[in-house]
Amino acid sequence: MWTHEPADADGALRCYAEGLRLARAVSDVGGENMNTLGLAFTHLHLRTPEAPIACRTALLRFQESGSPRGVPLLLDAIAGWFLDRDAIEPAAVISGFLETPQTTTVDRNHQEVAERLRTLRAQPGGTELLARGAALSYDEAVAYTLAYLTCVESGS
Repeated sequence: MWTHEPADADGALRCYAEGLRLARAVSDVGGENMNTLGLAFTHLHLRTPEAPIACRTALLRFQESGSPRGVPLLLDAIAGWFLDRDAIEPAAVISGFLETPQTTTVDRNHQEVAERLRTLRAQPGGTELLARGAALSYDEAVAYTLAYLTCVESGS
């Protein structure tokens, strides 16, 4: 697929969408998860208006398939996206959750995470919001993130 698309963001979106279509056609759960995750990451990176729905779709997909493997990486990217939008509360709560031992992953950009945490701790109430996130269970953190993404989608 990549050889037929330009090596740009639009080409990436088309390839992930086509990969998702093909994975669904053959009931390839892993392929569907990875292409859904790729779409979410690409939309986040490009800051498209579709980013919240792409992220909601990916989080729900991982819940449905019982495969939480990509969720911490996606939550990390979503937290950064919220911070870029000056949405301190969800950025801090999600980041706090990700700092718990149950979600630590070597795949995260640790330098970027450290900078995000410094920024969030410097915000009024930032430390408390991080602690609030650290107290969440996995299911609570996903539900919290889904709720905030819904708010962004609806413009609230």
